[in-house]
Amino acid sequence: LAGSDDGTIRVWDGLLDGFGQMSNDPPRLVSAFSAAPDIRAGKRGSGLVTEWQQFNGRLIAGGNSNLIRCWDLEAERCANTLESNVGACVTSLTTAWDFDMFGSNGIGSGGALGSPTSRGYSGIGPDIVVAGYSDGNLKVFDVRAKRSPVGNTSMVDTNSRNGSVRRSRHKRLMQYAEHESWIVNTAFTTFGGRNEIASGCVAGDIKFWDLRMQESLRTLDVQRSPMTALAMHPGIPLLSTGSHAQFIKILSLDGDTLQVIRYHEEISGQRIGPVSCLCFHPHKPLLAAGATDEIVSLYSPDAK
Repeated sequence: LAGSDDGTIRVWDGLLDGFGQMSNDPPRLVSAFSAAPDIRAGKRGSGLVTEWQQFNGRLIAGGNSNLIRCWDLEAERCANTLESNVGACVTSLTTAWDFDMFGSNGIGSGGALGSPTSRGYSGIGPDIVVAGYSDGNLKVFDVRAKRSPVGNTSMVDTNSRNGSVRRSRHKRLMQYAEHESWIVNTAFTTFGGRNEIASGCVAGDIKFWDLRMQESLRTLDVQRSPMTALAMHPGIPLLSTGSHAQFIKILSLDGDTLQVIRYHEEISGQRIGPVSCLCFHPHKPLLAAGATDEIVSLYSPDAK
């Protein structure tokens, strides 16, 4: 799946053969459509931001738009549209639901929804999506809802007509405003049974959230220079940050720095460029990094 800053999406097939190896045949285009038709190419902002739930064929698209659209790729139709209600662009989208390679018994093994034995996934649910914004806000959406974020119900004491006290229910929108700058990325982790959302902003701080709480659980100040990329491994307690100051940090979830990468190993003496993107392999301890020097690097642990 590939997207562009004019809001269009192209879906390709045929990358792998029947044995899971790279196919010798060229990939074929199976679908192309405008996922966010109100986004204008070249306009200043985040462009097109997507979250692809490959296990159920759902694509969530936002970005330089006041709307977040949920697409059913199998039916090739927009299943729902959500309103951001924020005067800022969407910069990241993540699902509070992920593959559990350690605690699951595989797809179709049964179990309650959200339990490690349910379809081989774990988390809150595939319908819960967290959006990060350019002003530092985070919002929680349920893609089954109609055009509004998720609400959290609180109980408040009020006086009834006979003078007794009764409890009424008031709805608060699930919105977090602890970050003060552009959200670089958001990620969901199930490591240790935590089921937490991590969010990082340009200011260099990373916050961890339990979506049942109104405040963050903890904050890591990982770097002083602006953060331009953030990735979290779904199955290993590792996260990585990148900076325009030409370095990559690999850290534990407690904030301990494990390694700092500043130079290309295969090119003697050459610094890496300003980091633009990072991504961990979903199962292996491998990190891919892209930078503005047009070099893509793949990092693995030292074999000792």
